[in-house]
Amino acid sequence: MTQPLKSALVFVLFVAHLVSAGDVSGAWRDEFKGPDGKPAVQSLELVVSGKTVTGTFTSALGGKRAIRDGEWDGTTLRFWVPWDTGDSDKLQAVGTLSADTLVIDLKTSRWCQKRPFRRSAEK
Repeated sequence: MTQPLKSALVFVLFVAHLVSAGDVSGAWRDEFKGPDGKPAVQSLELVVSGKTVTGTFTSALGGKRAIRDGEWDGTTLRFWVPWDTGDSDKLQAVGTLSADTLVIDLKTSRWCQKRPFRRSAEK
């Protein structure tokens, strides 16, 4: 293989890596100890089309909720989900992708926390 061909191949692989690293589509999972000390899980199913994000957020407290006003600009993920039955409170989420972890600040009118979600093989 010639040097120019090797260089071109390395460049293509590097660009492919950058593109795939910036994709938040798919299943994400956060495992942690709940307030009672027992294991708890929250998960995300994200579908990205252009800058629009759809999908679901699932937690033991809020159940499975559809993502609303989801956006991904290649750097920052933003969305919200209804957090009570009357739609009067929202769980707002703002996150960034760092290596294989989607670090998300979750916030309602009563609490906030920063949570690390990792890619999940579950569907």
